[in-house]
Amino acid sequence: MSLLSIRNLKVTLRTPQGPVYPVQGADIEVAEGKTRCLVGESGCGKSLSMLAVMGLLPAGASIEAEQMHFAGQDLRTLTAKTYRRLRGPGMGLIFQDAMAAFNPVLRIGDQLAEAYRTHRGGSRRVAWQKAVHWLDRVGILQPEDKARYFPHEFSGGMLQRAMIAMTLITQPRLVIADEPTTALDVSVQAQILALLRDLQRSEGVGLILITHDLGVVAEMADDVSVLYAGKTIEEAPAKVFFDRLSHPYSQGLKACTPNWRAGPRPVEPIPGLPPPLNQRHQGCAFRYRCAKAMQICDQLPQMQPVGERHRVACWLTQRDQEITNAQTGEQP
Repeated sequence: MSLLSIRNLKVTLRTPQGPVYPVQGADIEVAEGKTRCLVGESGCGKSLSMLAVMGLLPAGASIEAEQMHFAGQDLRTLTAKTYRRLRGPGMGLIFQDAMAAFNPVLRIGDQLAEAYRTHRGGSRRVAWQKAVHWLDRVGILQPEDKARYFPHEFSGGMLQRAMIAMTLITQPRLVIADEPTTALDVSVQAQILALLRDLQRSEGVGLILITHDLGVVAEMADDVSVLYAGKTIEEAPAKVFFDRLSHPYSQGLKACTPNWRAGPRPVEPIPGLPPPLNQRHQGCAFRYRCAKAMQICDQLPQMQPVGERHRVACWLTQRDQEITNAQTGEQP
């Protein structure tokens, strides 16, 4: 059963230089207790799509979507007040920069307790006990003492754990983690990922993990969505995704990712740059960087199934699928 289901999400931001279109057709779905990873280059719309889902876009931003459902609610119809009640017990966000997410003049425990009282109610004493409990759950040693520390007294890894605790203290059904390990060293990154995986299993929450790292995707994902220029261009179960990458952009992401298991080989960068955000796409946005581009790529491809729970928006893949169907006699 889908916890979150987004179809053809579009976001427009108003700027002094004119409108920009950072999200131009995102499809995102996650089931309860499952992990979906969103991958793609910086600026491809991963974070903004999730801010739209959370109702946290800046004033003046506009949202369009064919479907935008969370736990049976149509997010497009929610008022600001209803959205505030939904955030916390409904969905929580783990920010990328934990230091910037905490108030530097308030103690860690007070900030966790405030989040709990805002969304769950209760006395100050109960909220403080919950704060200490969740600091302990995320692996902070001596949580009773550490709860009285200020953010600058925590290391980067400890702050990230505290950020996870502040999100989970409200017991959300959906957790969105925006590159939670980017600023951490490899050993701490592994600990944070293991923590997220264990907490997800024990709490049964849905998890959306935004990341650039395909190694993280291989370790964490049940399903994968690839975004390019604000549009979902491929989605598949994790094993299918790595075994049968279909979109040339997805193949390019894998080719430019170092892999020690594959032995010595050069890293192959994707040539060119993503298109500017102030233009709406009239065709495949990747065609100017794609070595396999065809004339039909001037038209916008739609997501089409190429296997079980595997969809791709690429004319080349659709052509190959039609050839295969013709050879086997199957109906498209």
